[in-house]
Amino acid sequence: MQDTPQSLKLPNAMNDQQEEVNSKKRFRFKLSHEEREKKRRLHFEGVKKGIFIFPTFITLANFSLGFMSIIYSLEKLFISASYLIIIAMIADLMDGAIARMTRTESKFGAQLDSLADVVSFGCAPAILLYQRFGLSAHPLWIFPLFYAIAGALRLARYNVIDSETGAKDFRGTPIPAPAGVIAGLVLGLEKLKGNLSPFVVIVLVFLLSYLMVSNIRYPHFRAILKPERPHPFRSLVIMLLVVVLLLTHFVGTWLILGALYYLSGPFIGFKQRRKELAGQADSGYQDPLELSFSDSPVDEKKSDD
Repeated sequence: MQDTPQSLKLPNAMNDQQEEVNSKKRFRFKLSHEEREKKRRLHFEGVKKGIFIFPTFITLANFSLGFMSIIYSLEKLFISASYLIIIAMIADLMDGAIARMTRTESKFGAQLDSLADVVSFGCAPAILLYQRFGLSAHPLWIFPLFYAIAGALRLARYNVIDSETGAKDFRGTPIPAPAGVIAGLVLGLEKLKGNLSPFVVIVLVFLLSYLMVSNIRYPHFRAILKPERPHPFRSLVIMLLVVVLLLTHFVGTWLILGALYYLSGPFIGFKQRRKELAGQADSGYQDPLELSFSDSPVDEKKSDD
């Protein structure tokens, strides 16, 4: 058996060595590619966490504004307490809008938002009413408590039932609406140096509390800002007019906007009911009660006679 020539062994050894070098290069390239993908993924997760934290931070600002409003009410600084509730309303609008734009909505954010709303729009207005209108007598303090309980029930019903349906409107007034009315009313009375009798305050609190837990449909704020049939020029003119009026006559404009929103619920309900009745009339619908009376034996006997 003859030995393999040395000239044939050398190329084979060189090929094996080159293949080993190439495999190491491919491994290093694969490892570096995986490392780059890992760094890119970590960076993206970091950015996403930052986006997620931002609406949560605004929700916590809403909570803090409500807590500060309570402190100012206890210190009898009613103007500052009222403005803090209004600023909390703006923060409440912003956190949901930012979460939807960044697609970072979560159950955690929704629950935290509800807890902040209980403080800012449930407890803070109730304590403001208690302190500003002197509802410290024994029977009267129950009504601010009744308002806070109605607000908590309203939020619980929304979280458990209404939020799952994805409706474009609210069942009952959202809890920031009565809080805004109370804050605007206190600002107006402080500006005019006036006051209301406890009876008027009790009736107002009962009405606001009832409308929160009622079944009356009220439009969503997004539906007001983005209607189904947009009219850009008209909407721009209305928004500019509202902004100018708020800057020049804030309290009066604020109360008028609140009154219009409260009237919109019954108005929309009446309009929808009228449309339903018109549709039933066009389709030849007849009330079953009328049909039962028309087909009664008494009517048949009279017709035979």
